[in-house]
Amino acid sequence: MTKMQQDVLIYKEKAFTTAQRQFEKDLRKRQQEGWRLVSITPTKKRGFGRIVELTAIYERVPIDNSYTSAQANVDGVPIPVQMTGTRAEAKAKRRERIKEARKRAREKEQAYRESLRPEQLQRYLKRERRKSLIIAAVVLVLLVVCVVIANDPTMQAIINADLTPVPTDTPTPTPTPIDLTTHQGVEAYTREVISNMSNVPFGQLEGVAYTASTKELQVLFYIPSNQVWDNNHLKNMIEINCYDVEHAIWTSKLKNIIAEAGVHIESDLVDKYNNTSKGEVGEVMLKAETAKLFNWDDNAFELAWNDQAYDSQWMLPSLNN
Repeated sequence: MTKMQQDVLIYKEKAFTTAQRQFEKDLRKRQQEGWRLVSITPTKKRGFGRIVELTAIYERVPIDNSYTSAQANVDGVPIPVQMTGTRAEAKAKRRERIKEARKRAREKEQAYRESLRPEQLQRYLKRERRKSLIIAAVVLVLLVVCVVIANDPTMQAIINADLTPVPTDTPTPTPTPIDLTTHQGVEAYTREVISNMSNVPFGQLEGVAYTASTKELQVLFYIPSNQVWDNNHLKNMIEINCYDVEHAIWTSKLKNIIAEAGVHIESDLVDKYNNTSKGEVGEVMLKAETAKLFNWDDNAFELAWNDQAYDSQWMLPSLNN
């Protein structure tokens, strides 16, 4: 297995270039050299979250100098040419090319001067001096302007005002109203009602089903066995869940839509062979006419069950033992 060559680079913000700009420029160059970006992490930030330092990790397969252009195509599939040499060698070659170009320019300039007559040479030298003076004057003017701006409080205030980000109000998205004339809308609204209950139900909501033709709403909860201490504890959770969920349903907009609401509770059951399966352990059903008779009280769950106030109710018989 080939061991990958890794390189870690840190890009710091400079006077005229950002860390992000340096990274993007170097990334293109490194990709051409066969490097792959592994990760890029902001390692230093300043005010308003501005990133001033980035740390990048690159990797590539170690370069094999025996690679030749004859290997550049196998079975008609082009293979990317891998770069040879190190960055230092490339930099040295670039310096040599610049030095050679400057030398050729000087030789060309000298040959041109030697080809001029004395009066032509004088005019040429005069023009060159004029260009140098103009460039020096422009540089001097720019330096003076920079010094004036740096020492002018008014200009500093304007610059700081331009650089200070102006906070903008984030528009609040308008929630889409739920259509309670469809069974999907009723089911979605029921989930919303249950999620906003002040008394959070035991277990987890497994499903909601609404039949528009009969206006029957069914809600299913699952209470895992690892949340149950004993039979009496599960019995209390069933009574509380049924009462609280019916309370939430019949004190919401659903009371003007549905005809009856059923709450079903499932949990983990163990048979005589010690096999575990999920099954129903309790349920209640409450019709609209009966729900109007309830004086809802958070502490009346046990009374409602014991007095059989619901239109129908059932609990696994073994829980009463």
